[in-house]
Amino acid sequence: MTTLVRVLVVSLLVVTPRLVGGQQAPAVPVNGSPDAPIHVGRIDVGVNASIPAGTFVVTNESLRDLDRKDLGQAVELLSGVSLRRLGPRNETELFLRGFDLRQVPVLIDGFPVYVPYDGHIDLGRFLTAGVGEIRVSKGVTSVLYGPNALGGAINVVSAQPTRTLQGLLGASAGSGSEALGEINVGSRRNRWWGSTSMSWRQSRTFPLAADFAATPAQPAGDRLNASNRDTQIRARAGYTSARGWQAAAGYSALRDRKDSPPYAGADPAVRLRYWQWPRWDKNDVWVMTNVTLGSSGYARARAWRDTFDNALHSYDNATYTSQRLASSFKSIYDDHTTGGSVEWGQAFPAGVTTRAALQARQDVHREFNVGEPVRQFEDRIYSGGGEIAWSASRFVALVAVGGDHLDTRQAQDFQQGVVRPFALADTGGFNPQGSIAFQVSSDARLHALVSRKTRLPAMKDRFSYRMGQALPNPELRAEYGTTIEAGYSGRLGRRLTVSGTVFRTRVDNLVQRFFIRSNLFQFRNIGEASHSGVELTATWRPSSKVKAEGLYNFLERRNLSDPAVPLLDTPSHRAVITGTWTPTGRVQLVTGVSHESSRPTQTDAGRNVTLAPWTRVDVKGSVRVGRGVSLDVSMGNVTDRLITLAEGFPDAGRTWRSGLRWEF
Repeated sequence: MTTLVRVLVVSLLVVTPRLVGGQQAPAVPVNGSPDAPIHVGRIDVGVNASIPAGTFVVTNESLRDLDRKDLGQAVELLSGVSLRRLGPRNETELFLRGFDLRQVPVLIDGFPVYVPYDGHIDLGRFLTAGVGEIRVSKGVTSVLYGPNALGGAINVVSAQPTRTLQGLLGASAGSGSEALGEINVGSRRNRWWGSTSMSWRQSRTFPLAADFAATPAQPAGDRLNASNRDTQIRARAGYTSARGWQAAAGYSALRDRKDSPPYAGADPAVRLRYWQWPRWDKNDVWVMTNVTLGSSGYARARAWRDTFDNALHSYDNATYTSQRLASSFKSIYDDHTTGGSVEWGQAFPAGVTTRAALQARQDVHREFNVGEPVRQFEDRIYSGGGEIAWSASRFVALVAVGGDHLDTRQAQDFQQGVVRPFALADTGGFNPQGSIAFQVSSDARLHALVSRKTRLPAMKDRFSYRMGQALPNPELRAEYGTTIEAGYSGRLGRRLTVSGTVFRTRVDNLVQRFFIRSNLFQFRNIGEASHSGVELTATWRPSSKVKAEGLYNFLERRNLSDPAVPLLDTPSHRAVITGTWTPTGRVQLVTGVSHESSRPTQTDAGRNVTLAPWTRVDVKGSVRVGRGVSLDVSMGNVTDRLITLAEGFPDAGRTWRSGLRWEF
């Protein structure tokens, strides 16, 4: 309870700031004017909608131009990110500065989205239809993002209507019998606004690269057991009064199914899995309200409920019809999260800006295999704190303090046909942060920061047997990382904008495997690690018809507690360059080149291997064929390069897609 008390005290005593271009940002998160766009999903935004220091943004325009149809594809455009495939589960995850999604929360319109038991989410299931922008926050991360932001946070913000009627209709087809459709409609009239979107995607398979070496479980050509069907519905509505009071509500639903392709690698010790997910469904509903306090303050309240309904079927063989072996099963997840938060912010004289927040949520996980009793797990998580910023001349100084607390309320074990309670334990962490920014000129800024942030262990970390390979450890404590960072951003001449950041994070209490004997381990807080790196970005606009953007990331991860054991699944070097040429108002050509160096990883049997480096080229052309109507044609992995992000689970080779889009 001491950590919980600390969270509550900090929330009452300390309050938060915002840094925008090195200047003090207004504390009011919405504008009362009926003519101003509304951004209910942004966490770090003031009345001028400026982008805070340390926040990297991918716009809807970039997602459309580069043909990114789901969040897994979209986050590749973010600085500091590298993708990861969880091959046997057919999931797309990410690393941000070497931290995975358990340490980097993903939010949609400011509300956390994850599987309570696992602590992360499959980014490939979320389509980008209706997305206005994606924001990644690193270094100092606002307490408004909630717990587990050890490595940063990613917020997906829905597009907001700005006209009486606007919308988009789109349809396309592509490789692997892929079909996509999208409908977005929005309206803003007087002080009311609303938007809705529906999107769907289905495919039967995807082509493998020509140089893929066939295996007994996977011939050359099309990938086996690789079909998927994703349907997504989103609806949002809101009202803003003349005095700036605002209310909004939203609902989203995912109705998905997916298959997991068989292992296609060279390790004979890997056991083939024949898995399919006939159901991967999520529902989210939320409400929020803002009240303006005078001309420079606000109060905000949010509440949400997220449900997850999942079925995994494991079969005996590649016919996917028989379930007679002991390794076969039908596993059911029935999870939900219920949460709420309150915020307060105020700008004071003498350049002082403050904000405070408190968040509480309940995670419930229910699981069983068909024919077995239901087991239930429940966590209650509390997070709070605030920040205070002081702006004077060209300097902005920031101090932030927060805390997270995990209260384990229930956890049930199932052994030898009997359900018994696990031992219960609580944990938490204290999160101080600070930064200083100096405005060198009107378009150049230096910043430096130090922060300490926490990651609470997920239910799966503490209680999973990992299919007989692990022993649970209810006593796991929170990880924490201390980051030092310095950076510069500014304009070089009239046409070039650049930014650069160097950072180092030391992680303590890192959760790592401790092998009790061969093929049996337990997660323990025995690890110490460091993540160091450089991040560079540049945008060049030589003319109104040409734009080039690039990013480069260098990352070095070291296992300080056991240097002989590498930290896995991240490349040391990653670069992305995109070029856009618009020769006329009706034609646009886009080229993207991505490169990653080799990365260490493990096979599903635990053997250390190194994945080969790769370079991928993507191209897209768009032609406006009528008023608001465009014809799009794109090709991915033009050179048909064999790309593997998880050993034995190759990505697609050369693919194509074409479609029509009507914007009104």
